[in-house]
Amino acid sequence: MALYLDLPVYKVCNELYLQFVQTRRALPRTERYTIGQELDRAMVDVLVLIQRINSTREKVPLIIRARQLVVEIQVRTRVLRDIKALSIGAFAKLFDLSENLSKQLASWQRFSQRQPSSDASASSSRGGRPESAGSRFGGACHTANPMNDNGDPTANTEVTS
Repeated sequence: MALYLDLPVYKVCNELYLQFVQTRRALPRTERYTIGQELDRAMVDVLVLIQRINSTREKVPLIIRARQLVVEIQVRTRVLRDIKALSIGAFAKLFDLSENLSKQLASWQRFSQRQPSSDASASSSRGGRPESAGSRFGGACHTANPMNDNGDPTANTEVTS
């Protein structure tokens, strides 16, 4: 597992936050302490979620939450632009970074959803072997399968990440 500071998604999120901190200084006082604080909180929350996602096995629910926060960031950024509190250049930079962040989180979610579930092999009552194919796909077959997914009965069937 890579250190979260080295992840490209963390670097983009951090760059988004630093760009916002510079932009926030130019916001009118009212927007700085209303929408500005909400944006600040959401961006820091995404940074923290990226660290949590990187250190947990159940990544998908946390990635979904991070993606929701990125959408909130985009909406609030657009509101700041619509009320003319944010210049076109600042808006373009922030929105471009948030779009990049959103795409990286979506890719991470797709990758995580393709990974085999670690709970199936860890909590199986058959000595750590994964559940049979029938029980994974709607319970059509309830017989124990002594072979792993590759058809090799001698290979280690525990999933490690």
